[in-house]
Amino acid sequence: MKSLRNLIEYLIFIPALLAQPTFASEFILADPNIASTCIEYSGTPAAKIGDILQWRGISIGGFLQSRNEARFHQGALPNHNWRGFAFLNYTFSLPARESFSPALIMGVEHESAHPGGGFYEENDEAYEMVYDGLYRNINLNSIRVSPMASLFNGTVRLRLDYQLYLFSKNTPELHDTALTHGHGLSGGFDGIFPLARDYAFFASAFFRYIFTGSARRSGWLYHDHNGTAVQVYEEYPVLHSVHTISLKAGILFHHIAQGRTLSLFARLLYGNPYGFIDSRENRFVIAAGVELLH
Repeated sequence: MKSLRNLIEYLIFIPALLAQPTFASEFILADPNIASTCIEYSGTPAAKIGDILQWRGISIGGFLQSRNEARFHQGALPNHNWRGFAFLNYTFSLPARESFSPALIMGVEHESAHPGGGFYEENDEAYEMVYDGLYRNINLNSIRVSPMASLFNGTVRLRLDYQLYLFSKNTPELHDTALTHGHGLSGGFDGIFPLARDYAFFASAFFRYIFTGSARRSGWLYHDHNGTAVQVYEEYPVLHSVHTISLKAGILFHHIAQGRTLSLFARLLYGNPYGFIDSRENRFVIAAGVELLH
């Protein structure tokens, strides 16, 4: 029995013995799903609490985020729109050259979003009818495969992601609990330019595209018609195509405490923001904030 137990332990932990993590963080800085603690303002307040734990090539982490919607009564604290994100990754280091360090990241992710309670208001906008008091949510579960590379001694980082979505839905406008599978692509780059020993300027870009899934459900959907929200009974995809482009720049303050980095940033986002939002809606968001990174 002891030898069998040793064999099982060896099979479980052998990946950790084969590779070491290449990057302190697997995330591109402009990625809205970067695991961090952050406060930002984009006309309404938003806050999230998150972190990453690492051991050898394994990393696990996530965050809980809350933000306000502009049309609701604004309070001092964000509480209108909740989003959670969690991941478990393993980083395989690949043979490196002088200024080129590649890696392959494989993992699983969960992202879900829900509205805050008690915010139903009469309105005439189809995109806002996801706040109608019915149970609606977003649920994205995926297997991610991401080649990543660090160039010029870490000055530039590149990442490309393929995501296989399973048991997922991103259409709160469809009042249906059905889930389906689908595909998505994302990626981006960081440029980090030292200004002094513990300070650096960064510029980052990130995109995400989710393809329309094959599963469809029939239901009552809201559409804008002559300035009024009307319901139409129709077939609609459970997983709908959305695109997001995020640009972010600012100053990094390294070694704030226990290896943490503080970021002061400005951010632009175009497309479908992550969170509890009608999948047909595109926004242009300008934000500024402060962020604590692993």
